[in-house]
Amino acid sequence: MLRDGNITGFFGSSATPMPVVSEISLLRNVKLLSIPDDVIEKLLKASPAYTAYEIPAGTYNKIDYPVITVGVPSTIIVDEALPEETVYKIIEELYKPETLKYMKNVYFAWNPIPNADFFKRIGIPYHKGAEKYYREQGLID
Repeated sequence: MLRDGNITGFFGSSATPMPVVSEISLLRNVKLLSIPDDVIEKLLKASPAYTAYEIPAGTYNKIDYPVITVGVPSTIIVDEALPEETVYKIIEELYKPETLKYMKNVYFAWNPIPNADFFKRIGIPYHKGAEKYYREQGLID
């Protein structure tokens, strides 16, 4: 609708770069707006799953400034009853070089580094299988 001139703005949520924003920034003069600090603080208090996020300058055509917003890290959440070995193998697959390369190509923002602070903040512990893999690889203490 923005591309066609039917609306003057919209809010979207996606990994960066967001395909629709990439397309629109090539076709129209657009401006991305940062979320004010006080609003970010309220959002972070309202939901511990949010995290402050900066869209780097140059992510989109003609957007040569960083944009401050919020995001939710990509997270795999499983039932604690899932066997440790199964979860270990899932995480092991995610960290294989060919998987990392593929994911980075199809999902620009892909960053599978575990974030202990995030999990503490949202109140979800690592699954034993994931924790075992992360510790073995030196990704967490």
